Amino acid sequence: MASDLKLRVLSAAVIAPIAILSIVIGGLAFELLMLICYLAMVYEWTSINGLNPKSHLKSLKEFLLASAKQLPSKALPKKTKKFLFASLWTCFPPLALIIMRYVYILGETWEFVVLGGLLLICKILQRKDTVSLVSFSGKARLFGLGFLYISIPMYFWIIYSTLSDHNICRIYVFWVFSIVWSCDIFAYFGGRLIGGAKFAPSISPNKTWSGVITGSVAAIVVSCFYLSYFLQASPALVISSVFMVAASVLGDLLESKVKRLLNVKDTGSIIPGHGGVCDRLDSFLMVSYVFIAVWWLFL
Repeated sequence: MASDLKLRVLSAAVIAPIAILSIVIGGLAFELLMLICYLAMVYEWTSINGLNPKSHLKSLKEFLLASAKQLPSKALPKKTKKFLFASLWTCFPPLALIIMRYVYILGETWEFVVLGGLLLICKILQRKDTVSLVSFSGKARLFGLGFLYISIPMYFWIIYSTLSDHNICRIYVFWVFSIVWSCDIFAYFGGRLIGGAKFAPSISPNKTWSGVITGSVAAIVVSCFYLSYFLQASPALVISSVFMVAASVLGDLLESKVKRLLNVKDTGSIIPGHGGVCDRLDSFLMVSYVFIAVWWLFL
């Protein structure tokens, strides 16, 4: 326990200041943070689904040449084409949004970037020599759902940052992270110190009711204080905080369930004591979905 806690604290001491500074600066710094985290999560998700990004990326040049010259599908292995096509489609939209924003080519008409990307994808899918992503079946459906689950909230934060006032965006991002961080920290120590009955032993054996309750109550309290100081603590936002806290717990459980299905302990090992980026942002993704609904309805 002591060594695990030490690793977690040391990792947090390095990562947290970088994340906080990026959010405080806002704009390009925050968008690049989201982009890097997004690509890291896609990389991890691809890896634990049985694909090897490192080996496939070596064929990127051949893939581009094959596409440009309209070579037959035999030019590259089928799995390699699937992965590289998905990778190009993954990286293009968020990166394009950031580039277009800061070179002022399209300004506020960012929707044309998305529309153009979708049209490009549709055009590629019409090519007979390209493997269609929509033809995936079986285990690949889980990969596709996970890919969309990761993409939607990360795209939202990048787009929202490019269109909104930096101060407003900063307040909302810190609200989400204050809930996620407080719920995670207090749940960890509450579960370790109090112990007791398991919350979901078949999904996450280490999670206890005491930890879930401690983390949830602490996160609601932190959220209410945050709202009263930075935003108007209206009943709608207070109630929304409860749903966001519940989403934080469910996000952690969802990833634990998926990792059991894929028979992996962690999504990666880039963060000592925490695992991968997906392991660290699992709750953030689910809470972001609730925030999107709250933002649409009340903010």
